[in-house]
Amino acid sequence: MNTEINRIHHLLQATFNGEPWHGPSVMSSLTGISATQASQKPVANVHSIWELVLHMTAWRTFTWEKVRGNAAYDITSAEQDWPPVSTTGEQAWQQALHGLQQSQEHLLDILKQNGDELLDKIVPGRTYTYYVLLQGIIQHDLYHAGQLVLLKKQLV
Repeated sequence: MNTEINRIHHLLQATFNGEPWHGPSVMSSLTGISATQASQKPVANVHSIWELVLHMTAWRTFTWEKVRGNAAYDITSAEQDWPPVSTTGEQAWQQALHGLQQSQEHLLDILKQNGDELLDKIVPGRTYTYYVLLQGIIQHDLYHAGQLVLLKKQLV
């Protein structure tokens, strides 16, 4: 029985684009935001919505790469952690959103291929288990979803 990994899968879905009990999901927080709005920095010394999307994609990609067994994959630089917004415009913004959604789909797909036995294994190159990593990506989403909501309220 893969009870726990199924629960994690469900939480990942709910917090990303479902109806979590706590409030808006990541994707519902991004609904209605234009490229111009996504690139704004309405609060000094705070990342833009676009930067947050790229950052969340980077860590979701890290997570699914590790789950799929890619021990060499890592995030070791500030640019990997916070990828710069190199191209602006509505098409680039839609591509950034699509990249985030694709990284979610990859993660959910790779989790379906694993069972509960994965959860107690140590993530290659780290000192923590896959359970901690997967719970961490959920917590990471929630942390940044809160930021997205606050930034969205500050947009002009």
